[in-house]
Order: sequence, then structure tokens, then C-alpha cells
Amino acid sequence: MRLVGRLAQHSHGCVCCSFVVIQISVLRLLKQLSEVYSSMKISALEALVPFMPFSEVEAVLVDAVKCDYLQVCVINAVHDNLAAL
Repeated sequence: MRLVGRLAQHSHGCVCCSFVVIQISVLRLLKQLSEVYSSMKISALEALVPFMPFSEVEAVLVDAVKCDYLQVCVINAVHDNLAAL
């Protein structure tokens, strides 16, 4: 959240534009990760995006899947939460 605050200060209060830039950055990160990894732990993904609440990262991920930008399969196990990218 500190990054969001800094971006908002530099954009003269245009928090909306800053948030869109952050969403696009997260989307590009997810796309790059999908090209490198076939699966990844949710905790590892969460650690890569400390500047955004993970619920918002999940929303970006869901939108990317709905638009056929990414294909994701979330495997929910008790000990290993994996996201197959």
C-alpha cells in the first residue's frame, strides 16, 4: 500500500490512474509468471505482490481468466495451495 500512496502523490492525487497502472503491472507479472512456471504456490505469488492486497490480486487474476488472457487452475489442498498458471 505504500507504493500506491507514493504513486498517488506523484500523479497529483489521481489515485484512479495509479490503481489502473498497478493492476496492469500485476497483470503483466502474472503473464510473465505463466510463461516461466507451470505451477506456483499461492504464498509465493502473494510474496511477489506485497504492494497490493491479495484479494485485489485475485480479482485481477479472475478478470484475466474471464478475458482468456490467462489460464489458471487453483488446486486447494490442505498443505499445498498451488495455482497452475
